[in-house]
Amino acid sequence: MAFAENFSHSGIGCSSDVREGEAFYVDTLNAQPHSWIGLNVDDLMHARGPHPCVIAGDFLFVTFPQAGPARDRSGERPRGIGGARHAFAVPKERFPQFVDRLRELETDFEGPVAHPESGPLGESVYFTDPVGNHFEVCWRRDEDHQYHPVIVGGD
Repeated sequence: MAFAENFSHSGIGCSSDVREGEAFYVDTLNAQPHSWIGLNVDDLMHARGPHPCVIAGDFLFVTFPQAGPARDRSGERPRGIGGARHAFAVPKERFPQFVDRLRELETDFEGPVAHPESGPLGESVYFTDPVGNHFEVCWRRDEDHQYHPVIVGGD
């Protein structure tokens, strides 16, 4: 029996302008443009256009055009509904730079929020992308401990 070992990638809705969605992740998370997919006949027959992939850290995001208008986020906390969000870690020493970058981009965010001393996380900031996806960026108290190494390529 096969068992899942780790996350490979995540599909995430962005604006109807996928280039704008790609730019958000590149500018805010310092993601790197990776590739474009969805250039086959099946996608074209079902009105699914090509969409970009970006890499943040060692994680691949496949961005898809958002169907319909962006969600109304007025009054919504950036931590997400029921806490649902995508989370990324940065080294503790770079965390203040990330917070400064959110301010520079005029991205609304909540935090920094301090976590309990006994937990693995130190602080987090929470923000929402232009179509309502929720994100957390944190630093880990145990950042020197590797949970499970991700091996990319090779034998």
